[in-house]
Amino acid sequence: MHELTQRNRSSRAIPGGTGGVTTVELVVALVIGAILVAVALPLFTTTVQLSRLDGAARQIAGDLRRAQSLAVTRGGWFRLYSGTDSCTTQSGQSRYRIQQSINGGGTWTAFTECYLLSSEFPGATLTSITSAGGVQFNSRGACQNCAGADVLVTVSTPSGARTLQVRPTGSVWIP
Repeated sequence: MHELTQRNRSSRAIPGGTGGVTTVELVVALVIGAILVAVALPLFTTTVQLSRLDGAARQIAGDLRRAQSLAVTRGGWFRLYSGTDSCTTQSGQSRYRIQQSINGGGTWTAFTECYLLSSEFPGATLTSITSAGGVQFNSRGACQNCAGADVLVTVSTPSGARTLQVRPTGSVWIP
């Protein structure tokens, strides 16, 4: 009986060692892991940057839709504006806000606080709006200053840019 137990133990033992991992095996595993991380890191970084760009574009689209909704529900003119007023270039950062006009676009007053896009989406900026007066919506929800053509709103990050389109009907589209 003792001989059978010895034979089973010896057949399970790894020849020439104690069953541990050698230094060479550990180094090879670490090198393979480092190569995998080196390949995956740029892909991960690009994915994060594209996600920030998409998020920033969705934020602008949501704020445009909010301005349109305010125009319809309050029966007046509202706009998303990123022009040359006190809030747009603080600390060299592009800011924007929703403004209201009570006299058909003659004068505009701030309806919301200034919003810094890069505070929520690092590296993102509202680069341009093709209409100098921002994107204006009338009480029917139509784009007041589209003049028969789309107003383009461009959002940028270091990884690229997205251009939103505001149609004369007031619909906001992210291509």
